[in-house]
Amino acid sequence: MPWNNVDTAINELKVDRIDHGYTVIDNPELVKQCIEDGVIFTVVPTNSYYLRTLSPEEWAIKHPIREMVRLGLKVHPNTDDPILHQVDSTRSWEMMVECFDCSISDLKQFSLNGIEASWASESDKKKWRQLVISFFDGLL
Repeated sequence: MPWNNVDTAINELKVDRIDHGYTVIDNPELVKQCIEDGVIFTVVPTNSYYLRTLSPEEWAIKHPIREMVRLGLKVHPNTDDPILHQVDSTRSWEMMVECFDCSISDLKQFSLNGIEASWASESDKKKWRQLVISFFDGLL
């Protein structure tokens, strides 16, 4: 989808999270707005479009997820269709490290992004944030 679909979803529909939304990186002003507004992007490393359009040699280097993380967008790795994307949630997280060079600190932030994007109660979110921070700080 073109970046203007992301723009419409955020500015017209007033959503606070986007599934995929990779083309947001094609519009620097929209990226800046998404960062300022804290928009969460759920991302799938094995998104079929990029597997079809990028060669195996350039796939991990040119996949927009790498740029989304570099730019500071709030991403949360996952999968919305394990059969189609041929990946489960665990493998999505592994791929963030193996393919896109994400660090333990990045994984910590991705976890916090997922908590933030959830529809859980604020008290549950607070409890989960503390658990995530404690776990990842122990790894670091």
